[in-house]
Amino acid sequence: MRRSRSAVLAFSIASLFLLGLPGSVYADTVIRSETVDLLPEGTFGNAAAWNLNSWEGYSEGDPAQFTSGMVADGHLSFTHVRPEHFTEGTGWALYSPTDSNMSLGVPDGGYTWSKGPTIELENFDSTAFFGSDIINVSLLFAFAVPDALGDDEVRFQISWGSNLQLVRSFAHTQAPIDNMQGNSLVISLDTYNNWTWSDLSDLTVTIDYVSVGGIDDSEVQVDAVGLRVKERSPWSGFENSKALHSTPMEMAPFFDFDIASGSLSGLLITSCGLELGASGNPGGWVSEAVELPHDQFWGRFHQYGNASASVKIQSSEDGVSWSSGVTINDAESVTAGTFVRLDIAIFGGCLAGARIDLNDPTMTITGSVSGSTADLVGNISVVKFALGGDLVATTPISLGSFSLSVPVGRYLPPAGESLDIGVSTRFQWSSLGEPEVVVVMVEDILLSGGFVVDWDRDPSCENPGTIYLQEDLIGDIVPIRSTCSDDITDVDQLSVSAISQAPDLVAVSIDDGRVVVSQLSEQSGVAPIDIVVTDQRGNAWTTTFDVVVSSVDDAPTHAQLPQQVLVAVGESLTIELEIADVDSSIDDLIISTDISWATIDANNNLVLAPTSVGSFDITITISDGTNVVTESLSVLATSDPDLVIESVEVEGEVAGQIERGQVTSIKVWVRNDGLSTASLVTVRCYDGQTLINTSVPIPVIEAGGLHAATCVWLVPAAVGDVSLRVYVDPTYDILEVSETNNEYHSTIEVISVDAGAGDSGSGDSGGVKAPSKSMVYVFAAVIGLGAIIAMQLGPGRIRRQI
Repeated sequence: MRRSRSAVLAFSIASLFLLGLPGSVYADTVIRSETVDLLPEGTFGNAAAWNLNSWEGYSEGDPAQFTSGMVADGHLSFTHVRPEHFTEGTGWALYSPTDSNMSLGVPDGGYTWSKGPTIELENFDSTAFFGSDIINVSLLFAFAVPDALGDDEVRFQISWGSNLQLVRSFAHTQAPIDNMQGNSLVISLDTYNNWTWSDLSDLTVTIDYVSVGGIDDSEVQVDAVGLRVKERSPWSGFENSKALHSTPMEMAPFFDFDIASGSLSGLLITSCGLELGASGNPGGWVSEAVELPHDQFWGRFHQYGNASASVKIQSSEDGVSWSSGVTINDAESVTAGTFVRLDIAIFGGCLAGARIDLNDPTMTITGSVSGSTADLVGNISVVKFALGGDLVATTPISLGSFSLSVPVGRYLPPAGESLDIGVSTRFQWSSLGEPEVVVVMVEDILLSGGFVVDWDRDPSCENPGTIYLQEDLIGDIVPIRSTCSDDITDVDQLSVSAISQAPDLVAVSIDDGRVVVSQLSEQSGVAPIDIVVTDQRGNAWTTTFDVVVSSVDDAPTHAQLPQQVLVAVGESLTIELEIADVDSSIDDLIISTDISWATIDANNNLVLAPTSVGSFDITITISDGTNVVTESLSVLATSDPDLVIESVEVEGEVAGQIERGQVTSIKVWVRNDGLSTASLVTVRCYDGQTLINTSVPIPVIEAGGLHAATCVWLVPAAVGDVSLRVYVDPTYDILEVSETNNEYHSTIEVISVDAGAGDSGSGDSGGVKAPSKSMVYVFAAVIGLGAIIAMQLGPGRIRRQI
């Protein structure tokens, strides 16, 4: 039957130290005994289990350029890809067959000039080069031609052996040439020859000024000529790469003897270990006895510290009768019966510890090296394997396969501690610049010696201990089955049951092997919980743990607030907070805000009435005296224009009366009481329901501003009362704070003035004075203009609702 590996290992670790006293009899039955790989990740199936790092030189902070490590496809590899190495040097001409000595060496401002005779330069400084493989060649000319060239010509030629090549010429230039200011002319020579160092040593450069006609156009001035060569160059260095894996040591195939146990004679237990006392030379120690686990074999003996000692292994088959002992040295194999103990005589120094491993734990490593290693330094370029802080194996990076097998029982950590495995490579090269690729492949690392032994025992689980909860929470989930192990039954098949001894306080149920503790509302106290875990054969593990529920003064609660609200200045917005507190009276709560215009009303709701435009963050604080709850929201306060008719002036009106039939004007004063600007403000004037005139729009009225608009009015000819109505923004084009204050009403009496009263010469004394011809023209023009404006304005827009 399959059983969990963790349960087997947990049992194995504990069982290593179970010893029978003389005459003891064990009824446990071994069901299964198998070996265990102590390093499962040594097959490199899980790349995430290994941490890799590559660096240059001695500091791990300097990333490697050519070396990388990788875990993939079931193996660990370290790849070193080193490219070709190049250097570029410039050697300047050191000799002139034409004695043009001012042109020798590096550019320095001094020059040789010529209007005809050639300038020849050669013998380029070879100390600037390594003399290895040539990649490319070019010439550098520091020269000048101070005047523009017409028919004259400047030629640059090279010669070597019997070869002659023109590499560049200048003629018919439009301006002077100046390459003597650190901007030397570079001419590649790669197309003329497959250059060798012999060719370059024979290279001669000729600068020739060719005159045409009797008068020279200019001259050539040569400061220096250099030979630039890019070549493969020697170099050296080293890079490192390592892979680390850490995992808990699930089982320890060894016995570490307790130096504080057993029988001591003439020895003292110190911070170091066992040391000679005043009366002891030698001092003696006989350790406790250990028993060989079922189906295992004794490995090696390991001694720690600097003690000068004689060690004997005493053996017994029953733990009662012991042999006189066999002398053994550090790291030697142990040959003994079922029980062993140590008999050690210490002559000096300190014995820090002693160990006997089981099954001779061995690290076995297989791998290979491929590629090219010609330029690697053989005695320094190595692969190293470490366990913990100890180097256990080293192999050189040389082509071919490698296999290592190293006993490592001495270096294994105790069970539960971290097992750290490290693999590192060092690629040290000394190269002439050739590229090189080498791959170190580690196929697997096996760590033997581990084992499992199955026994038929009760389940074993971790005691959950006391659970502490607070009132009004939902409870807790206590893992039980996941903490258990069983020697036969799979953990998933273990049965878990639970009973609460205080069901009025907490209720318990089982969910996938976990105890779900559910609290009852507004309850506190202590509830013992009984747990029973059984395996498939009925073996049981039981425990009882307490659930302690402490009382809590609950904090006030409130409704979820919006993150942001929009409120117009001059208006208010009420937000229901829905505040409640199960442990306090609502009247005892203190509710406040940090802005004066954000208030709390009698129903504990939030009232927002901003007084200015802007964005405000408001914090609401609710306190019951013990708990303080804070909540925040953002208020975006906005404002629109607010147009009002402040006054209306009618030209010719006296005491509410106006003469009939005349053309006059109605001046309307409009004020913006809002906090934002209004644009294109229109005013319309009416006689009752009849449109009198529409004013020319006021372009802009700033916040708080006052502007006038004018309506032209032909006063009716008939006497009587006129209902004068004036509207600002009559078509609601402007979004305002209030649309109810845009209208003005008044009544004006139209009267008749007796122009000829008392004048006997008038033949029309009782009639209406006719308007002049010019007045009629003006009135007609106004009526036409009003019609055009009315057609342009058209029907009013649909008013926006907010």
